[in-house]
Amino acid sequence: GLGAGLLVAGCASLDTQAKESAAARAEAGSAKSDVSLKLARAARDAGDTASAVSLYKSVLETEPGNGEVRIELGRAQLDIGAVDDAIATFGKIAPDSPQQLDAALGLERAHLMLREPDKALGFADNAVALAPKSVQAQVGRGVACPGRSRARARERLAPGGHAAARQRARPRRRRRARTGSGRG
Repeated sequence: GLGAGLLVAGCASLDTQAKESAAARAEAGSAKSDVSLKLARAARDAGDTASAVSLYKSVLETEPGNGEVRIELGRAQLDIGAVDDAIATFGKIAPDSPQQLDAALGLERAHLMLREPDKALGFADNAVALAPKSVQAQVGRGVACPGRSRARARERLAPGGHAAARQRARPRRRRRARTGSGRG
């Protein structure tokens, strides 16, 4: 009886200590990640994007679900030309995350950098679908599809295209006959 009671009380005390220790470690990790995040932003602002990338990664080790930091990491990766890493980073944003628009725009930018306009346009369309009134999404779509616009214009202007049909439908104006009257 008495030994079992002391054992239970001792276990409860150890359990409380373990919980307090875990909470203290989480708080220390959060403080460390806050400092790392501030350092990452300062490094990026100072133009040291490579250092910012490693600092953003250290923040994500302690806060893997932090979508805002993941977006900042992806943008920094694009800035240093690590396009495949950025695509992987943006791809880890949850579909229901508030950062989904930023992820779509980041993926659009990445695929433009890889000269993959069709994929870029798909992500730009996704961004517009997520936020139809977003100027950022509309501009992103405009950036992603200028090649397609030119292709459509070439189709319209090609012989037999829309422009040719419109031209044929217009009544022709008669030109005035020029006379050799002595002007000037």
